[in-house]
Amino acid sequence: MDEQQARDDIKYIREMLDRTRRSTADSGTLFIFWGFWIILALIGNYALVYTHLFRWIWVDWTFFSFSGWVVTIWHSVRRGRKERIMTFAQEAAAYISFACGIAFALAAFALPLLGAYGYDVISIVIALVSGVLLFGLGGLFKAKFMLAAGLAWWLGAVGLVLIPGDWRGLGIVPLIIIGYLVPGFIFRAKYRNGK
Repeated sequence: MDEQQARDDIKYIREMLDRTRRSTADSGTLFIFWGFWIILALIGNYALVYTHLFRWIWVDWTFFSFSGWVVTIWHSVRRGRKERIMTFAQEAAAYISFACGIAFALAAFALPLLGAYGYDVISIVIALVSGVLLFGLGGLFKAKFMLAAGLAWWLGAVGLVLIPGDWRGLGIVPLIIIGYLVPGFIFRAKYRNGK
């Protein structure tokens, strides 16, 4: 290997690291989006409960869930077009996120509709899947704050069991802040600082 080849290899490695940093920042954007989006859905849910319009709750959750998925898919496709080549970390993060997205859909919609459990258990199952997502991505990106957020989701799932079923949706808001918004803003700050 000559000196020019070594320089080219180092340049290539730096480019791959930079792509991974950008991907992490993009992941931060989606964490921030989903954190605020789910909080808005919860506000809508409790507004409908407060006004006794229970039959419209499914519309609230269907709208926020499906529009959120559309935004996520659009964001991912747009990012994929910009980056043509994915690093291993980007590809693994995409698979983990997609798998957890399917689990979220099953946990929030399909399984309760099939009678596997009541609607009061949804937030507990969502917290468990969120723990898997955050802990898995934290291990992949070597991000201790994400590992801690994953653990917080799992502890929160246990804590949600202690909250009466009708109030578990509100009980999940601190977990969303700790487990989605904080990691999203940390990723974004690290990206802007060039770390």
